[in-house]
Amino acid sequence: MPKTEEQYKEIREARKQSIKDAALELFADHGYHSTSMSEIAKKAKVSKGLIYNYFISKHDLLLSIMKDIVFKTWVHFDPNKDGILTDEEFVYYIEENFKLIKENVTEWKLYSAIALQPSVQKEMDGDFDEFAVEVMQILLAFFKDRNCKDPEGEILFFASLMKGATIQYIYSPKMFPIEKFKNILIEFYTTKLNLKL
Repeated sequence: MPKTEEQYKEIREARKQSIKDAALELFADHGYHSTSMSEIAKKAKVSKGLIYNYFISKHDLLLSIMKDIVFKTWVHFDPNKDGILTDEEFVYYIEENFKLIKENVTEWKLYSAIALQPSVQKEMDGDFDEFAVEVMQILLAFFKDRNCKDPEGEILFFASLMKGATIQYIYSPKMFPIEKFKNILIEFYTTKLNLKL
């Protein structure tokens, strides 16, 4: 019995995802520049030519993976997308972000590796500017509304805490109790900003 268009679509999506999964693992473990499209094809059990039916280049493949990762966090940041971060939404973002890290270690390993590789980061310049600007504006308003003396500095401090915790957990999960850190971070900001939860 011939396959339906819907079945063909499912097969294409499954192949595309298997390519992304293979690339994610190889990029995270061996580095973006050190991973070839041939290695990705071998791991995904597809031909190298087939990869180019889905992604025009290795950069396009990396960008697709990174967009998936960023989207997962974006869903939990200002969840109702009204441009205003409430106290509850701020804490929810922290909780969900650490949950994502625990559930998707390989993705966050790649995300952290990209942040630590200037040459790869340069290749991605501009790809996430719109997202970054929107997040920064919402966080800036959040910290200003809670009377922070230096809202811009508070964003840097908060981002550094989140990134540092991510890296610590990814590379030494047994030595870094992420749940404990999350609770301390929430308690710290609840006290500092007098959050109403």
